[in-house]
Amino acid sequence: MVLEDIDSAFSGRDRSTEKGFQSSITISGLLNALDGVVASEGRIIFMTTNHPEKLDAALIRPGRVDVKEYLGWATPYQIQQMFLRFYGGSEEMADEFVSAISSSGRPVSTAFLQGIFISNKEKPEGALIEARKLASKELGGVN
Repeated sequence: MVLEDIDSAFSGRDRSTEKGFQSSITISGLLNALDGVVASEGRIIFMTTNHPEKLDAALIRPGRVDVKEYLGWATPYQIQQMFLRFYGGSEEMADEFVSAISSSGRPVSTAFLQGIFISNKEKPEGALIEARKLASKELGGVN
């Protein structure tokens, strides 16, 4: 199970305006679902956040959260491997893509790279053009 952006689950946002969705989840209810009487065994739960400092200590205590992993900026190896997995093909073009992205001097996230790949489905040349634009600072944002 994936609980995306867990830091915003209890922030008091008015979710009733988001496509008719209303959340009645409380921190107590979530904790009981995770490891209370109604918790099921043999499952793995992933929680993501951009703001770990906002998480309630009860939610991330040892025994509830066994592993914390920081996912930082994409490395050249990750950039190359993502390119090859998305498009296949030659390592030469993947290396050219890595070089263009890296020459911008800006760190990029894997989500940003995925956006480039999705907007250039089946067009690795288009992804390479976007990478070159990034290097020449023609693109607006990085993330």
